[in-house]
Amino acid sequence: MRKFDLLKLLVGAVMSLIMTNGAYAETYITLKDGKWDSKEVWSTDGKSLCGCSPDLNNTSDVIQIQNSIDLNHTLFLGNASNLSIAKNGALFSNYSIMVAGGKLENDGRIELTDLSVFENGQVDARNGSELIANHRVTITSGKVQLTHSILTLTSGPIHVAQHGVLSLIQNSKVELEYGELNVDGKITVDNNSIVISSSQLYSDDSFLELFARSELK
Repeated sequence: MRKFDLLKLLVGAVMSLIMTNGAYAETYITLKDGKWDSKEVWSTDGKSLCGCSPDLNNTSDVIQIQNSIDLNHTLFLGNASNLSIAKNGALFSNYSIMVAGGKLENDGRIELTDLSVFENGQVDARNGSELIANHRVTITSGKVQLTHSILTLTSGPIHVAQHGVLSLIQNSKVELEYGELNVDGKITVDNNSIVISSSQLYSDDSFLELFARSELK
């Protein structure tokens, strides 16, 4: 095979891989408060505005929120996407965030309507952060881990499905103001963390670990 033909073959293979897995990964960093889809908020170099915004159906980008951002759409985090909220950052949404194989890291504050974790997605809340869901939290497959942080559900259920995990460590708290905790998967709570519910607590055999390791009030 001639070198030119081999080069064409290699270029074609690379282009096919890119089209299969999506566009190149990009890093987006907020420089000021504003709306998610604003062209006056985001930077790709951390210094100057890019006149762009991250894709809402995201499969590969690294997204860093260091300010207060309003999200007026459903956000999908798939595959290798990573969304992080800094200590002084905040994300407010009246819509859903779906973590489908991607990763959500919260060191600040997130308030949203629904949080769905599936396809082995991962949510890490830590360092005194707050995660507030106003309607529902569903962990179908994957893990939500709270480390010295708070998850509050103002209404509706938290459902940990068979292949889901909810973990509370280092003085973390889950507070259900009116909703219910329904566990078919696994929940672990260390001795310094707690689950507080004002409504009935549902459980099956997989929930015995919670009773063994944590005091419910």
